[in-house]
Amino acid sequence: MKKDDIDNYHYSTKEIASYYDLTSRGLAYYEKQGVLKPDRDECSGYRNYSLNDCYNLYHSKLYANVGFSLREISRLLKEDDTNCVLVSIENEINEQRKKIELQQIILEHMKIIKDRLNAYQTGGQSFAITMRPLMRRLYVRRFEESHPWGEEQSKEFALWNQIIPVDTASLCYDAASVLNDEVKLNVGIGNIIREEDFVRFSLPESSRVESLPRVPCVETILQGDSNAIDQREWLNSTLQYMAEHHLRLCGDIVTSMLLVKGSDSHRQRYDLAWFPYEVE
Repeated sequence: MKKDDIDNYHYSTKEIASYYDLTSRGLAYYEKQGVLKPDRDECSGYRNYSLNDCYNLYHSKLYANVGFSLREISRLLKEDDTNCVLVSIENEINEQRKKIELQQIILEHMKIIKDRLNAYQTGGQSFAITMRPLMRRLYVRRFEESHPWGEEQSKEFALWNQIIPVDTASLCYDAASVLNDEVKLNVGIGNIIREEDFVRFSLPESSRVESLPRVPCVETILQGDSNAIDQREWLNSTLQYMAEHHLRLCGDIVTSMLLVKGSDSHRQRYDLAWFPYEVE
């Protein structure tokens, strides 16, 4: 294309904004970042945008939709080395693939939560004899204690929480306090995740991370007051089912939170729970 032809490409602020779905403020921001370099009409002061500005806006949209920040976009637009641009694009592609994989896993977990709660809403509490999946559990605190704010613990907790609901909040009821018929139970607060996801997301091993082996369990959904999760009432219906079927609790009860809903004064919590058992 000849220079004279290029010079024929002139667009007003209104035109260029409509072509690329931007506001005049957005265009001014791009100009401030060095992405756009419009000429100004000497008489009116209005901006005129060139073909090069169109190229830059096109690629800005392209790079932004891939995931690049505006600072990275500005750098790429000024880069003369094609290989450098391609390396940056390849790196961003890999990052976006990781994000897409995470979103797919999150959607799968959300579907599981939805299906579990739909079944509960339709048929009420049910019980299944199953093998608890291989899992990892991060210990956070006892129910009656305040949250520890050590730097190392807080970083670990935040790392797990980045992949909610692949990892979920979890309760752990001490088997001894349950078997002793205590009304107020010994409850641990933590997070839980399946072993394959623990590995997939490279969560770190630590003294606070416990391995939960595959064991035969009564699986059910617990539902009740979210402020009373340390009360035996939470577990009574499942313990009654186990007694009626000659099953004895033989390990800590572990849960995975599905949902908390309702007003501040009446919040209901739903947990998927596993009760390890042995036949009496």
